[in-house]
Amino acid sequence: MKEIKFEDQFIDFVEWKASGKDWRERLEKERKRLRSQFDAREYERQDLAWYHTAFLEYFVLAYDTSFYDRENGNYRIEELLDVGKRDFDGYDFIVLWPTYPRLGVDERNQFDFFRDMPGGLEGLKNLAGRAHRRGVRVFIPYNPWDKGTRRESKSDAELLAEIVGAIDADGIMLDTMSAADSKLREMLDKIKPGIVFDSEGVPSLNTGKLCTGRANAVVFPRAYFGFRPRDSRGGAIGSFSRRVFMIRRQRSRRTFL
Repeated sequence: MKEIKFEDQFIDFVEWKASGKDWRERLEKERKRLRSQFDAREYERQDLAWYHTAFLEYFVLAYDTSFYDRENGNYRIEELLDVGKRDFDGYDFIVLWPTYPRLGVDERNQFDFFRDMPGGLEGLKNLAGRAHRRGVRVFIPYNPWDKGTRRESKSDAELLAEIVGAIDADGIMLDTMSAADSKLREMLDKIKPGIVFDSEGVPSLNTGKLCTGRANAVVFPRAYFGFRPRDSRGGAIGSFSRRVFMIRRQRSRRTFL
């Protein structure tokens, strides 16, 4: 039977189960062996502990009319959170997504899209404060594939850290990524300790040491649940195909470890 290694992203438990009646005992020995080698200091940080029991996030498309009222020039964050609270007891955190699919239509980079949001970074900081007062944390994404837009004198890590500090964000959704950067962690800890790294890809047991958790996209269409969360004006929350995008966060490493 193939030995489980830290660089493995997936573990075939079917092979273990088919290997004999004592597969649970042997698997438990394997778990203990890996735990003894795993550096869990990052994962067990007290300033990141809140994330261990945060399971539901809302992927907020920043140009959605359910999120921003152009007529009155106001972020509709309270209405959005009220709908979530009414329909399924609310969100643990939200991801503000102002980039894709618009990123690349002009020379603006991903950080410009945050600066160009209504009210600028100060407006987003006010928005984050309103969410915090409701007990909901705020994440921003990092798009590593943003290569063809204008470049700045600072690195992406420096610019990302600046945005996090400017708007008082609580975490970073690592778009398309399965690993975090130790230099980015050091930089963010100087600005605001306790920033969560939430990867979209599946971290290996090795790279998972820096990823606080993993996002797992789930779409809840009306056909499955018999309802579609709506805002106070009767409009469905969510833009793509008028569906709701919610993400149930998985704790990386704890799936096996």
